[in-house]
Amino acid sequence: MELEFAFVGCGGMGRTRHIPALVACENARLLAVCDRIKERADAAGAEFGVPAYYDVDTMIASEKPDVCPVITLENDRLEPILKVVGAGCHTFTEKPLFAAKGQMRVEPTDVPVGEQMVNAAKEHGVFFGMGFNYRFLDHVKLMKEAIETGELGTLVYVHVCAHLACWSHVLDLTRYFVGEVDELSAKEGGPAEAPDRVVCLKFANGAVGTIIGTSRRGWHRPLFSIEINGEAAGARIEDLAGAFVLERNDTKETRRIGTIPLHARDNFDLSFERHMRAFVDAIAAGNKPPVTGMDGLRELQLEAAIVESAASGKTIRPYASAS
Repeated sequence: MELEFAFVGCGGMGRTRHIPALVACENARLLAVCDRIKERADAAGAEFGVPAYYDVDTMIASEKPDVCPVITLENDRLEPILKVVGAGCHTFTEKPLFAAKGQMRVEPTDVPVGEQMVNAAKEHGVFFGMGFNYRFLDHVKLMKEAIETGELGTLVYVHVCAHLACWSHVLDLTRYFVGEVDELSAKEGGPAEAPDRVVCLKFANGAVGTIIGTSRRGWHRPLFSIEINGEAAGARIEDLAGAFVLERNDTKETRRIGTIPLHARDNFDLSFERHMRAFVDAIAAGNKPPVTGMDGLRELQLEAAIVESAASGKTIRPYASAS
C-alpha cells in the first residue's frame, strides 16, 4: 500500500533530514509541503517537486493526505498536530514532544500539552509516531539485542553522559534499554537556559542509574556515552557511530563489534532513513509505529520530573500523573 504524505515544517530538520528520508521510502509519495514562512515552503516545494502551502488547513483540504508529519519547533507543535489528527491524518513529530522554552529547557508545564497531543491522536483513531532516530543506529541495535537475549543478564545499573543537544534522545534510550523509571532525583547547576544536570534513577525492574548532561561539552567530543551493566556482562556505546563493546564479568573476554569511523557521525542521516522507513512500513500495514507518541510523552515526563526534582530537592515519581 502506498501512503500519501503532506509535510508540515520546512526548516532545517524537516527539509534536510525528514523529507529526504521520506521520499526515499518506496511505499510513500510526497504530495505537498507546508510552512508558514513562505520562502521556506517555496524552496522545499521547488526542491522536491511538489506544491507549497502556507497553512495546514488549506493543504489538507486540497491534498487529502494519509499522513502529515509535523516537524516544527518544539514550542510550535500543538496547533498543527491538533489540526492534522483532527483531519484524520496519521502524524509524526520530533523530540522533545513539546517544550515552550526550547529543547534544552523542558518544564513541568509542557507535559499537559504533550498529553493533549497524544490523547487527540488516540481520540481520532490515528497513529502518532515519534522521531527518536537514535534507536536505529547500529550500535544501539546491538545493545538492545544484547539486553533482550539476556547476554548481559539481569540489569544492575546504567551510566550515561550526554550533551544537552541529544538529552531527549539519551533519556529515551535509557528507558528503551532499561525500562520505566520508578523514581528519580536530580541536581542542576550552570547556565539557567541550559543547566548542567546530574540525575539518579531507580527503575521499576530494580536497576539503578545515573545520567549526566551538559551543554558545555565540546562538539568535537562524543555527544553521548551509555554504559549498561548486568549480572553477566557490561556493554557500552558512544556517539552517533562507533563500536559496541561487551565485557563479561566471569572472564576477561571482551567483544567489540564495529569501529569508530573517520567521521564518527556518519550514521546520522542513515538513522533518519531507517526510522522513517520503519514508520512508513508500519502505517502501511495498519500497525502502530515502532516509536509512538506515548514514547514521546514518557520521555517528556522524565525531562519534566528531572527539572521538578532539581527545583524542589525532592524525589519524583515521573509518571504519577500520567494519562
